Amino acid sequence: MNIHVVYEKFLRALSIGDRVKMEPRQAVHFFIASLLGTGEVRLEGRNLIHLNTTSIQADTAAYEAFFSWYERDYSDAEIRDINAMYDVLIEETSRRFSGDFWTPTIWADRAHELLSEELGDDWRQNYAVWDAACGTKNLTRDYDFSELYLSTLFQEELDTSTQYNPRATVFQYDFLNDDVDIHPQMLPEEYVKMPPDLYRVLVHRKPIVFLMNPPYGTATNDNATSKTGIADSRINTIMVQDGLKKSAQQLYAQFFYRVVKLTRDFELPEVVIAFFTNERFMCGGETWDRFMADLQQDFGFQRGVFFNAGEFADVSPTWGISFTIWRSDKSAVTSDEFPLSVEETYSHGIRQIRQRTARNIAQSDFLSTWAKEQVSRSRAYQEDGSYLRLSNAFTPNRHPSGERGKLLEGAIGYAHNNANDVEHSAKEVGLYSTAFGAGNGFCVLPLNFERTCVNFMVRKSIPASWIIGHENFVKPSTTLQASPQWQDFVSDAIMYALANPSGSNQSALRQIEYKGRTLDLINEWFFMSRDEVAALAAHHHFSEVTRDLKNHPGERFVYTQLQEHTLSREAQNLLAVLTTLVHDTFPYRQAAYYDDSDHGYHAWDAGFWQLYLLAKKHSLTIVDTHRTALETLRAKTERRILTWGLL
Repeated sequence: MNIHVVYEKFLRALSIGDRVKMEPRQAVHFFIASLLGTGEVRLEGRNLIHLNTTSIQADTAAYEAFFSWYERDYSDAEIRDINAMYDVLIEETSRRFSGDFWTPTIWADRAHELLSEELGDDWRQNYAVWDAACGTKNLTRDYDFSELYLSTLFQEELDTSTQYNPRATVFQYDFLNDDVDIHPQMLPEEYVKMPPDLYRVLVHRKPIVFLMNPPYGTATNDNATSKTGIADSRINTIMVQDGLKKSAQQLYAQFFYRVVKLTRDFELPEVVIAFFTNERFMCGGETWDRFMADLQQDFGFQRGVFFNAGEFADVSPTWGISFTIWRSDKSAVTSDEFPLSVEETYSHGIRQIRQRTARNIAQSDFLSTWAKEQVSRSRAYQEDGSYLRLSNAFTPNRHPSGERGKLLEGAIGYAHNNANDVEHSAKEVGLYSTAFGAGNGFCVLPLNFERTCVNFMVRKSIPASWIIGHENFVKPSTTLQASPQWQDFVSDAIMYALANPSGSNQSALRQIEYKGRTLDLINEWFFMSRDEVAALAAHHHFSEVTRDLKNHPGERFVYTQLQEHTLSREAQNLLAVLTTLVHDTFPYRQAAYYDDSDHGYHAWDAGFWQLYLLAKKHSLTIVDTHRTALETLRAKTERRILTWGLL
């Protein structure tokens, strides 16, 4: 019985450390007393467990189901061994509860299983193994190796794990900075930190497995704030020199590259990379195109699994972690597809829940690239200060950091369009009637209007999921764009772009003080005619709207576009809903205008988001009707995206 595995299952089964809060020492005592059946534990009802005089709110049925799998008839020697684990388990629990990013035993065991499937059951005897980010040795502590090297940046981690892998060569080492220029012709006194035995492994070109869970982290966040210095290293410098600047910002990419460099410098014939990382590097894009091409010059993908990051203690469950195996193979064919078994833990171990394939999509094939490629870079930008920059549908962005978005001459709006993957689509994709202050997008002109709408609808129609969060959207093929269904798809996209509470931020504002000027924001995305709005304004005696119609003449661009498209049944329904939204909110707009004149309720071309907020504030039934109509169109779009291979 592997006590570490049983203990981890116990914590998960009773949600200890998550829903059930306990101190590390108490959690270990609870586990061992239960495992040995000492009589210190008593169950009461459905959710109360007594440990001596302490009461624990926990699921008694889950407790009984868990221990039904274990016989509690132990020999004296086994009891001594179990009790001897107290201090070790307390130390592990303290690290787990404090949120240290370490590899749970059950996933370490899964990594060993996959390596055995790939290299044979005796791989630990046939290969030298180096974990250069060993922490407290979670990946290797329960196994015997003929030649094991364990290193980490932090000496403290080695000091607290001396009881594990006693026959291993253990040393403090900075994998990304120490000995990066090492080569086979060096004299012993020339290399600084690497143990002589490990150097001989490299010089004699022995088979070696690099098994590790390298640190994660990039030099910048998605919102462009800096994490200064996190990616600074000598390997980073070398990667930049070798044309891998973008991927060098990711720490685990540097760990990959250090292995590749060792392989090349020592001409190693049999090298295996077995890393826990996220799987983003296999999903393509400008950051990873060159990195993957470089990696696959020497290494071929063999197999991998993918699981929720929440399996690791106190890690967000919104993304996934992969464990992938790569083998050095000069004859390997570069691949753009990497099959992964998506797996999860449950009460009896690990099970597969589905299969997915990470695809390396070239930047040139991105949906986002296609959406903006018609925008000419030679077109001049409008004079700074002659237009608003917004931080949301209503608020001018007055902070210097919010001046990245710029508006081209002739632009009818701006598409905030961060990245090209599912992960960023929910919160970092939006449409505006003017520049979005933070940038990360492109201007919308009449010539790329339809593509912008398609991009928006596609990115907003796929529900967020940790399984596919890093997958990239793909541009439509020329064959698809020439098909009879395409114009229907475009028309749906125009309507969808006008009506999504998550991102349809087009608005009309009047007399806004900005950079020493008083500016009006025209909403070219308005979908009704001037005459229709004029009739409503007259009926409701809203003279400010009537005056605004005179001050800002002309039909809006999107209204004229809708006259040129044949709408599908679902799009017609959504347009009818938006028209009703304008009618139903009109009685409330004058009062809203008097309360807050800066929110543009008197603008005749006030946008969807302005009116939608009014409808929600007054609990109008059109909100529910809108939700149903939008979901119908979204579901139709999702089916097409998957059928047409746009994701």
